[in-house]
Amino acid sequence: MKQQREVFFFGTTSSGKSTLANALIGADLLPHAVQEMTAGLTRVSHSRRKSLNIAETDGACWECGSFDFRSPEQIGGRLREVMEIYHSRGDLAPPRFEINWPTRIGSRIKRRDLAISLVDTPGVRWVGDDRHSHGRTEGAVSVVVFGADETDERKQFDSLNLAMSLSDNPTNIIYVLNKVDIFLNDREPNASARQLEDRLRRMIARAESERGFTSALNRQIYKVSGRIGLLASVIEEYGGYKSWFARIKAKYFQRDAKSIEAKALEELTKYHRHLLDSEFLEDLPRATSKWTLAQRKLLVKVALQESMIDPLAKVILDTLTLLEHPFQNPRELVA
Repeated sequence: MKQQREVFFFGTTSSGKSTLANALIGADLLPHAVQEMTAGLTRVSHSRRKSLNIAETDGACWECGSFDFRSPEQIGGRLREVMEIYHSRGDLAPPRFEINWPTRIGSRIKRRDLAISLVDTPGVRWVGDDRHSHGRTEGAVSVVVFGADETDERKQFDSLNLAMSLSDNPTNIIYVLNKVDIFLNDREPNASARQLEDRLRRMIARAESERGFTSALNRQIYKVSGRIGLLASVIEEYGGYKSWFARIKAKYFQRDAKSIEAKALEELTKYHRHLLDSEFLEDLPRATSKWTLAQRKLLVKVALQESMIDPLAKVILDTLTLLEHPFQNPRELVA
C-alpha cells in the first residue's frame, strides 16, 4: 500500500499558483485566468491511468461522477465549465475534483511505497478571505506562491497566514516567487528581485512570529517562471521529444498534438524571447513548423532551465521524503 503524500498550493488570485502546479504536473490541466478561476479543491494524484472524478456536493447543478477523460483539454475543459457555473451562482457548495494523471514531478519518485498528490486551493481574493479553511495539512508540504507582479501586500500576507494556520511545522512550507521573468524588463533586474525577496522575507518572519513559530529572516525563496515551465512541458509532451514511442503517441494518438505544440512554441518564442540567445534565434527559420527536432529539443531544454521548475520539484520531493524518513538522504530517493 502506497503512502500518499500531499502538496498544497496557496496564493492570491494573481500569483500564478495554478500555472505553477500545471508546470509541475507537466500538462495544462488546471484552469487559470487573470481573475480567480479555481473553485474548491482540485487534487491531482500521480498515476499511470488518466481519469477525472467530480464529487457530489450540496446543490451541485453540474454532472458529477467519474469520467474516462484522457487529454488535458477534456479534463481542463470540464473543470473550467464547472468552475464557471460555481462562480456565476455564488450560493453553492464548492466543487471537489479528483484527477489521476502521470505527473512530471511524480515520475521522479524512485520509491515504490510513496505516491504524491498536488492540491490546488482557491486563491485569496480579498483581505480577510478565509473561505478556503479546509482543514489542517499535517504531514503535507505547503507551497506558498507569490507573484512577482503582485502589489497588494495585505492579500499576500493573508495567503501566507492561511498556509501557516493549516500547517503544523514552518519547515514544511516552501516559499516560491513566481513570474520572475518579468524582472528582465527592469533596468537592474537582479536588484529588483533582491528588493522583493527582502520584503517577502520580512513578511514571512512577521507571520511566523505571530504564529509563535521560530521566525527567521533568511528563509529560502525559490524563484521560478511557471508559465515558461508549463509551455516547455507542453511542447515536450505534444512534440513527443522524450522517446520514439512518445513521438508515435503524439503523432497518431493525441488529438491536435501538432497545433497545440505549434501554439506553445509560438508563445514561447514571441513573448519570452529574452530567455533565448539572440544568435540561436537568428539561426532558426521564422516559421516554427520548419524547425528541426534538434532545434525544438534545444528550445525546451533552455526554457526548462530558465523556468527552474525541475529544481523546485526536487526541493518539494526532498522535503516530502525528509518528512517521512528524516534520517535518510533524500537525494537517494529521487531521480
